[in-house]
Amino acid sequence: LNYDSRRNGKLCLPLIRLHTIVQEVNQIPLNIGNPSTKMNRIFSQADEWMKKYYPLLKRCGIECIYVPSCADPASDYSSKALKISELASAITDADSNVSVDLEEVLKMKEIFERAQIWMSQVNTIVSKKDSRKKGKQEKHSMKEISDLIDESQTIVVDITDELGRLQLEQSTTLSWRLQTQQNLRKITTAFDNFRRERNDVCSGAAESINSTSDALPTTATAGQTSIASNMSGSMTTRNINSRRRALSNAGSSGSDTPAYTEKGGRYLFTLLSSFLKSVKAMNTITPEETVANELSEVMSWFTKAVKLINSPSDVYDRRNFSKLDKLIESGQKIVNADSTMVEDIPEDKKLVDDLRQSWAAAANDDIDRLLDLQNQRNKFVEWCEKADAIVLSTDKKLPIDTLKELLDQSASFPSSSEIVLRVRKRAKDSIAWVTSIAQIIQTGQKIPLDEAKVMADAGDKLNITCPEYKTLRAALRATKGWLSRVKKCGVANEQLQVAGNLVTELINEHKTFLVTAMDAFSELKQVLCGYCICRKPYEGFMIGCDGCDEWYHGSCVGISQEQAQKFDKYVCVRCSTLRVYKDNAAIVAGILRKWTSAKWLAKARSGDSQRYGRKVRSAERDIVKAKADLEKYERELNTLLGVASNALRETANFNA
Repeated sequence: LNYDSRRNGKLCLPLIRLHTIVQEVNQIPLNIGNPSTKMNRIFSQADEWMKKYYPLLKRCGIECIYVPSCADPASDYSSKALKISELASAITDADSNVSVDLEEVLKMKEIFERAQIWMSQVNTIVSKKDSRKKGKQEKHSMKEISDLIDESQTIVVDITDELGRLQLEQSTTLSWRLQTQQNLRKITTAFDNFRRERNDVCSGAAESINSTSDALPTTATAGQTSIASNMSGSMTTRNINSRRRALSNAGSSGSDTPAYTEKGGRYLFTLLSSFLKSVKAMNTITPEETVANELSEVMSWFTKAVKLINSPSDVYDRRNFSKLDKLIESGQKIVNADSTMVEDIPEDKKLVDDLRQSWAAAANDDIDRLLDLQNQRNKFVEWCEKADAIVLSTDKKLPIDTLKELLDQSASFPSSSEIVLRVRKRAKDSIAWVTSIAQIIQTGQKIPLDEAKVMADAGDKLNITCPEYKTLRAALRATKGWLSRVKKCGVANEQLQVAGNLVTELINEHKTFLVTAMDAFSELKQVLCGYCICRKPYEGFMIGCDGCDEWYHGSCVGISQEQAQKFDKYVCVRCSTLRVYKDNAAIVAGILRKWTSAKWLAKARSGDSQRYGRKVRSAERDIVKAKADLEKYERELNTLLGVASNALRETANFNA
């Protein structure tokens, strides 16, 4: 009675011990007061609880030494299923109405707590509602499920529903594993088919890449995997174009689906996606989950590898340099990674080994293709360095053959690269310039001095050297030397006392030049030519005829310089006479042609006949009109005569 229950909790006593104490108290003949009353009250509470829950204790399998008066120890209480709610109600009732903790109640609490813990673990693994649709759920191993099923035999509470859900989860997992074995076999076959189809599709591209690599002069080796990383500060790296193709493509719509174009590839991706989703949806940890993690990594790697292999021009983009190197490195890691052994089912080990061998073989093939692309990338980088050094060099002129060689090599590289575009543009402009100059030289066409200077300046801007450029420059030097000699002979200063043989020599020499100076050449010709009707040299004021381009001395034709400024056009006497003669001759020829040609005679007669016919038709129309007028006048006259006779008749009658 002096036990401090507030500090230490309720006192634990067996009910039989409490009953013995009460019996001893009741046998004492003295009135001992409150202790006796309190003990009888405590026993009365415990006895009432025992009477109420004695059948429940028997159903729980708890041995009770004390049997209440109303209970029958020989009765069988195990026929009815034990509900956990009944235990909870009994324990609550004991906590509320009994002052001490009975050993029977503690045993019931132990059974209740064990059942609660077991059911909580079951609900964690397989809840009543479909929690898979609500989000990620903690996974449990198959051993945990098996242990819970084994432990269920020690649970006396009715756990039919929970045990059923647990067994259903176990059977579902086992069925899923059996189905997964078949799916993994399909995935293995799909990997083999995918590998064969990839080899067939990529064989043509590989031959093209190999032929291109043989044509490119380079000293790169397959082991040079970090060239791009060592060029971050070089001029060539900055000049490599970072623009990417517009895509494009088609297969890059933002989804994670690999750009597989083969039937086997699409089928393989479908199988892998379905397998990974099913593993993710399972709440149980299975050996297949380890395989799923590997396949997820493998599928992600194939997605990136196939996309890059199907778009080989992307490897020339500087932003993809490290991506390609990392992709090769990660592929080699997943191929050479240690495999996790799966030994739950004897068939699993061979199945997983076959699966790993199938995707490792396909991955090795794509790694080889990526290494080829890496080799091409390295050669492209070296070509860019070489082209950059050649194109940007200003120390000496670039031979056209070297530029053509760079142009031929650039055909193997993407046109989106800045250095490739620059090389192609310069080569195109240079070849066009050389072609135009070569055509002029071959045809013997003369080039005016001003145009030749423009062409030579264009060649200097291109900074190239070739036989055509040298020929043009030599022709320019020859023409400039010729002009210097013309200037020295004094033709421009009207010094007419120039030796005729010197002028003739200069004229004949000019005719052999590729580059011509027509102004100086015309001045030389004028020195030897006669003008005007007097046929004397060019001297003083002269006026040119707009009809025959002949020049006349103003004094010879009677025109001063002031008079010539008053009119815009001058025609000489010879051209005027010739024009009058041609006009009169044309008139006479027309008359003769008209009266001597049968065609013109027929035409003239036809014209006369038409004019006569028009006159006859006009006269006939006049006759018809006159006859009509005559008939009209006769009708009017007859009408007037009738009116007059009627008037005379009426007058006579009136007079009578």
